[in-house]
Order: sequence, then C-alpha cells, then structure tokens
Amino acid sequence: MSFSKVNCKVYDFHDSKESWLGAGCNLGLNDKGVVLNTTSNTAIARSGDLTQDLNLNTANFNKAKITFTTPYAIGGGGFGKLFLYDLAGGNTQFATYDFVREPSNTTTFQTVIVDLYSPVAGTYSGNIARIGVRAPWGIQIGGKAYIQKVELYNDDIVSLKEITSSNYQVEWYPNPTSNSITLNLDGVLIVDVELLDIQGKLLLSKKTSL
Repeated sequence: MSFSKVNCKVYDFHDSKESWLGAGCNLGLNDKGVVLNTTSNTAIARSGDLTQDLNLNTANFNKAKITFTTPYAIGGGGFGKLFLYDLAGGNTQFATYDFVREPSNTTTFQTVIVDLYSPVAGTYSGNIARIGVRAPWGIQIGGKAYIQKVELYNDDIVSLKEITSSNYQVEWYPNPTSNSITLNLDGVLIVDVELLDIQGKLLLSKKTSL
C-alpha cells in the first residue's frame, strides 16, 4: 500500500494572475493563462514583490511542475529557468533550474517536471519566499509567452502496513492518493504513527491519544 505525501503549492492562472509580477515584461491574463508581454528577452514572472514570503521550506518539496506555451522559435537550447528566492536575497535567487521546451512546439501547452534537488546553480536548502519563471530562450522584445500553472510538490512514496487483530483494525484510504488521506483507527486508543519514504527517511512522526 502506498500514497503520495501531501505537500503542494499550486498557482493556477486560468482566471487570475495570482499577484505575480513581471520583470522584463508586463503580465497580462487571458484564457491561456498569465501572459508575459516582453520588454526584454529575459522576461521573468515572479510570485510577488520583495515583501512576498510564501513561508515554504525546501524540506517539504522535491519537484516542480510548469505548464506553459511558447509561440516563438526556439533559441539558446530552448532553456527556460525556474528561480527560487528567499527574503535575504531579494531578486537574487538562491537556486536556479533549467527546463527545456519542445523544440518544434509553438502552438500547444507543454508540461515539464523539475527535480528540485538538482539545481544548475545554487543550493536547494532553506526557506522559499518567492518563485520565478523565466520564458525559454528565443523570445524577442514585444513577444509573448504563456504560463498556465506552476506547482511545487513532494512525490515521495511511502508505505503503510495494515495492522489487524481481534481488537482493532487500521484503514488508510484512498490508496494511492495525491491530495488527501483518511486514517481510521477502529478500537485504537493510543497511536504512534511514523511515515517513511522509500529510502527510510522519516517524513512525519506523531503520537496521540484518541
């Protein structure tokens, strides 16, 4: 039995800019998502200004997912950038990641998944105050890129041993899940729960009386 650990921060731009701001671009909104209307060929969308603090911790996330479309020819290997900022660094990111667009795709949305433990620059450690996404290379001044969704999440898989006896039964559902879990402890008065990932790392420890 397994489930996905529930840690997720989602920006879905289908009806709101979610308070994101542009650097090297002006942000708009349409039915495709948030629009980067570029004033520079290094257009970046950030989740707020220098006072923004998401109050997230790197220990709780291991992947990022970005859904975007790029209606322009590829350039510079097609790399876009994901940036993570803390409060102390201001607009200087503490971790930088490359993501690659599909070379010939200028019409439809594509989704990339970024391994947060493998930055191309910096170290993935500490608090996350803001997130930034730079449009993939090839965009020109006066061009557009579209971001539909940005997610930080944890996909560590953990396991549960079902324990039964004549006095009690433990149930965990749904299985698998990516959003929420329910734990039924029929007949149990004191419970000590530990969740481990597949490497044996402790993710959660909780002891309670019911």
